[in-house]
Amino acid sequence: MQLKIQLLNRKAQLPTRGSPNAAGLDLYANFEGTEFQQLGYQDIKGNERSSIRTGIAVEIPEGYFGWLASRSGLAKKLGGNLLAGVIDNDYRGEIVVIMQNHSLETFRINQGDRIGQLVIIPCLILEPIAVDELSATIRGAEGFGSTGT
Repeated sequence: MQLKIQLLNRKAQLPTRGSPNAAGLDLYANFEGTEFQQLGYQDIKGNERSSIRTGIAVEIPEGYFGWLASRSGLAKKLGGNLLAGVIDNDYRGEIVVIMQNHSLETFRINQGDRIGQLVIIPCLILEPIAVDELSATIRGAEGFGSTGT
């Protein structure tokens, strides 16, 4: 199966895999056509978040969705994660990564840095229906911490 990817500008990079069996495709920062184009970088201050453009759009096959996930190296440096991670299969716009810097220090993203991963996941489209009650389970409605530590 193939994933169709549109490069939206001359500096956009095709996503890559870190290894042949990597679940995610690495996404690259792209500042072409943005306020950061001349600088070639974008800073994210401590405890702030910022949108980072990728310069690509994708055509996710029907029956799947895209999940934007943090790269472990950046998660370690930023002490943070990516936000708003779902890409529906009917979305055709540019993929933009929302990155949260949970550290106290400013973090710099340079043009071409790997900023996240795109994971393609199967998706069941279920019809929601209202019911009077749900089937019983051993756990029931017990929530946070109810299964032990």
